[in-house]
Amino acid sequence: MTLSRQSVHSSPGMDGAVILMEHLEHLRHIGRRPGTIEQRGWCLERLARQIAPVELIVATHQHLYAFCSRPHLGPEARAAAVSHVKGFYGWLLREELIDVDPSARLDRPRRPRHLPRPMPEHILSRALKEAPRPIRTWLYLAAYAGLRCCEIAPLRGEDLHGDVLIIRQQKGGDEGSMPLSPVLQSELLGLPTRGPWFPQWNGSGRSMSAGQLQRHANRWLHSIGIEHTMHSLRHRFGTAVYQASGRDLRATQELMRHQSIQSTVGYTWIDPGGGHGIVGRLA
Repeated sequence: MTLSRQSVHSSPGMDGAVILMEHLEHLRHIGRRPGTIEQRGWCLERLARQIAPVELIVATHQHLYAFCSRPHLGPEARAAAVSHVKGFYGWLLREELIDVDPSARLDRPRRPRHLPRPMPEHILSRALKEAPRPIRTWLYLAAYAGLRCCEIAPLRGEDLHGDVLIIRQQKGGDEGSMPLSPVLQSELLGLPTRGPWFPQWNGSGRSMSAGQLQRHANRWLHSIGIEHTMHSLRHRFGTAVYQASGRDLRATQELMRHQSIQSTVGYTWIDPGGGHGIVGRLA
């Protein structure tokens, strides 16, 4: 079904879920990642509940501003909400389902720059020794290849080619590859050569979702008193690569599979002790 301005305007009380469904289908058509589509749907469903009984298609700037400025949201969550809202209403405008974009005057908040948060080596060593399978393999893939949870979950035996791992869908949807260190190759021995490496635990045979994998891993880490998360292992990988490459930021960017080198900077921890040595020599 394709919506038109005439069909929407002739049914002012139509269910906003129909429009939302059409929008999410559009995102699938243009190749957005499943995780992005899922988050867009959750965001717009929350918006619909907050402004009810007003329909999404007749929301005003004031409705959207109040939604994106909820007191409990941090800067990153507010920025994500603004992005999802602007994406939806920009699409409505292009499809000529609305005459004026109520999100046009929404500004994305500045995201503060955070220091890298690599998991310390002694904590990583403990986690790898105590983790049961498959959690241990997830930790290795994150710490020694820098893989995100959304890249680990769909891995299959067909993706391993000698000492190279094919990543069929990276963040952003592109395909990529990752050279494997000997320690990681050793950990992957014995995994199936065909089919999902990490199927769902309900016996369906389908690959685990990124959200499931992330929750299982982080809950296990926290259960043994480790406050770090799976993503801190990607920080650990970026920092280790940066140091092993002689602080070659461009090589680190390639291995982190970042489109922007500015993203890489946020993953490379520099020991402040080195800076003390430099400033100590100043006259």
